[in-house]
Amino acid sequence: MACLLLCVGLALAGCAVKPLMGQKNTLAPEEHAAALRGTLRHGDWIVMRTVRIVGNMVATVTQKPFSHAAIYDAEYDSAIEAVAHGVHRSSLEDLLRKSQRVLVIRPLWANDHNSRIAVERARNLLGKSYDYSGLVGLSARDRYYCTELC
Repeated sequence: MACLLLCVGLALAGCAVKPLMGQKNTLAPEEHAAALRGTLRHGDWIVMRTVRIVGNMVATVTQKPFSHAAIYDAEYDSAIEAVAHGVHRSSLEDLLRKSQRVLVIRPLWANDHNSRIAVERARNLLGKSYDYSGLVGLSARDRYYCTELC
């Protein structure tokens, strides 16, 4: 019954956001990566609207303009993110290839010390599994979805 309600809810919410699919809607990595690097600091959150099917579903269900998040690791010039195949490291260019819009968030608590701790915690989660159950409010210990990681 719960699965049926979820499917009906997704179908009814389908017109909430414009579906975005395919590479023609993505940001050009070579045009935007340098600008991001000039803005990003260690521990910043990179919040984006992806053009993938799951990104469309997340934006539709949450009624929000963004569907994914990652944490920036300045020491490796990369982002740590949680996706279907688990928590891993991605280049800024890879994030941009799957994104239609990007927002950089610097948490209010961010300072050199706290940001270093946040990135170290994210690094310690590399290789962990994706938390599918957390997407419906049933968080699993030792598995993570993107915003849970951040």
